[in-house]
Amino acid sequence: MSWWWLRSIGAAKKKSEEDHEAPRSYQSVGLVIGVTGIVGNSLAEILPLSDTPGGPWKGYGVARRPRPNWNKDYPFEYIQCDVSDPQ
Repeated sequence: MSWWWLRSIGAAKKKSEEDHEAPRSYQSVGLVIGVTGIVGNSLAEILPLSDTPGGPWKGYGVARRPRPNWNKDYPFEYIQCDVSDPQ
């Protein structure tokens, strides 16, 4: 096996073994605008992890639409609003 395969398997195993409970205290707080997009969704997954630089982070995610079912278990606060709407 190549090194990248071993690393991928190890990362998947580590992620499945991690406890998805949010920690009781946070070092940092982050606001992700566009949390249902590709980049925002990835940030929402990794920010609460304890091995994230500066973390674990308390996360707030902002999106225009209601929270989708596929990210209901992410440990961040979801805020539905349109930041481009002046009202």
